[in-house]
Amino acid sequence: MRPAFHIPLTEDELRTLGEIAAIQGQIEFFMSRVAALLLGLPPGNASLVLGTTSAHARAKAWRAITDYKIPDGAWRERGEAISAEYIQFTQRRNDLIHGLFAYSLSELGGILIGPNEVTDLVADRVNFAVKGSRRDTQICELQDVRDQAARLTHELNKLWQALVSGEIVRYDLGSAGESG
Repeated sequence: MRPAFHIPLTEDELRTLGEIAAIQGQIEFFMSRVAALLLGLPPGNASLVLGTTSAHARAKAWRAITDYKIPDGAWRERGEAISAEYIQFTQRRNDLIHGLFAYSLSELGGILIGPNEVTDLVADRVNFAVKGSRRDTQICELQDVRDQAARLTHELNKLWQALVSGEIVRYDLGSAGESG
């Protein structure tokens, strides 16, 4: 069944939007696994610590865990960079996932949504918030946001693998990590 209004995205753009949503699951998987290893928890229990619907709050909790449990150095810096990148990615993802894709009628000062594709007038395709303001992340950035998500999975996987292999030795309770 089609939605009430035409979505002015190509099949490739719709697929890329779906990939962004699917890759988000991998990001959350790796964040949860890293947190579980660092905290010494069973994998499913890390979601209790990170289990919030706010990605910003999740990123802050994850960063606090990595700052507390990973000794100073390159791996901690990598964890900090991942957290910052995740916050930026999430804002861009939210702009796209929660966007109202429409045609901009800039010369008329408005937007056009409707049951049919606009073929008889020249209009830019744009991403609006429901409240009517233009979102920061636009359709032309879909592939870049998708690639940013994929890069995050690779960075998180490297961190996870370093923990699993013992390359990163986490601080344990009662060690120097408690004072940091």
